Amino acid sequence: MEDDDSDTASTTSGGTQTQQTYPWSNYSLPQLRELLRQRGQLTTGSKSALKKRLKNLERSSKSEASGQPATTIDITTQQSAHMHEGDSTAVAGSDPQVEKDNDCDSKESKNKIHPLRARISSRSNSFSAHFADFINRRRIALETERQEISVYTSPLTVLSYFVLYLLHEFRMALLWIISQQYLLVVLPLLTAIVYFVYQTDGAHQPLLKHAESGLIWYGYWTLLGVASSVGLGTGLHTFILFLGPYIAEVTLTAYKCGNTNFDVRGDHRFVCRSPESDALSLTLYAIFRAVQWESFFWGFGTAIGELPPYFVARAAALSGNRNEELAAIEDLLKKKPDSVSYKERILLMVHEGMKRLGFFGIFLCASIPNPLFDLAGITCGHFLIPFSTFFGATFLGKAVVKSSIQTLFVILMFSADTLATFMGWLERSAPFFHGYLADGINSQKGALHGKGRVSEADVDDSTSL
Repeated sequence: MEDDDSDTASTTSGGTQTQQTYPWSNYSLPQLRELLRQRGQLTTGSKSALKKRLKNLERSSKSEASGQPATTIDITTQQSAHMHEGDSTAVAGSDPQVEKDNDCDSKESKNKIHPLRARISSRSNSFSAHFADFINRRRIALETERQEISVYTSPLTVLSYFVLYLLHEFRMALLWIISQQYLLVVLPLLTAIVYFVYQTDGAHQPLLKHAESGLIWYGYWTLLGVASSVGLGTGLHTFILFLGPYIAEVTLTAYKCGNTNFDVRGDHRFVCRSPESDALSLTLYAIFRAVQWESFFWGFGTAIGELPPYFVARAAALSGNRNEELAAIEDLLKKKPDSVSYKERILLMVHEGMKRLGFFGIFLCASIPNPLFDLAGITCGHFLIPFSTFFGATFLGKAVVKSSIQTLFVILMFSADTLATFMGWLERSAPFFHGYLADGINSQKGALHGKGRVSEADVDDSTSL
């Protein structure tokens, strides 16, 4: 049996075993490397590893000469050659040729891609594709499920989500207050001061009561404005239900008293403080000043109520989701112009106006009674228009312009001059309708002035609407 560590090879010929000595048995390490380099083989490794490599080459050449299949180089020989690379480096010392050969071997190994690494890379790409598909399908399923949820079909689900949202917002606000260290001192101190002022008697108490009454009064109109914009799913038009009748009552009382020197809230509201005077000296501007702050805070509330569509669309745009209303607008844009209805054309006009005009487009849409203003908020949120731009234009349009126009319209409708002119024209044109309308106006005036109201004892017997 042949020993791989020796420099001789045993051969058997005619039953006689002879020992063969290789010509490179006594070569030095540089000479062995030069010989392997000439034969196109690796030159790294220890002296024994290089001799084994030469020995394998001799076997291969003999096998090819005799017509036998070439003997495959033993794997253990290659492994031992790589394992002895450290020894060869130590023997070679600072041989520059050794360092150059090692660099060439390392570059060749880097250029080759290991099959296992390629397989892992292909599996990771396949997993990423499946994961992205799963996320897409899950998003579509959640959007479909969310469309089916409403206050009427799933009241408990909506209520639970609402409570969780309030708790989340309260927790975030609490964490923000804790992070602002100065608030931990200012808020308790301010609370203590307010409590002390409320509990202490003095000349400031009437002023404090008046400020508290005004805060509650104008907060009431602000909340009505918010309810009008939000709608609560029912289209709650608080201007027609609350602010319009209030302006009408102030107008009628002003023409009755001849001035606006009367209270509009409290126990003595709408009671004339001075005898009736000539109503002709009363101006529309004086009546408008009497109701301007109620109208302003109602408009301010409507501007606040337009914020939810803006924030929802903005959050959807930042998360990469597609808004349902804007998706419907995009579908309309794909339609032929002949197949678009009049309402759909108005939607497209509002959408294009928000995109092109910006602040002035928002201001114009907010300055008129516009039931499609939700689309304006959605468009602004989707295109990430700054909050200051959207709310500033909405505030000016709704609280200053739109509410003032509506207030002046109601004042004109219930002013004495306008009513007299309109009723005279109706009496000449349609006497039959004039009688019914005159009775209705007189009864409404009596109701607004507190006349003809039934007592508590007669409430059960009353069937009046």
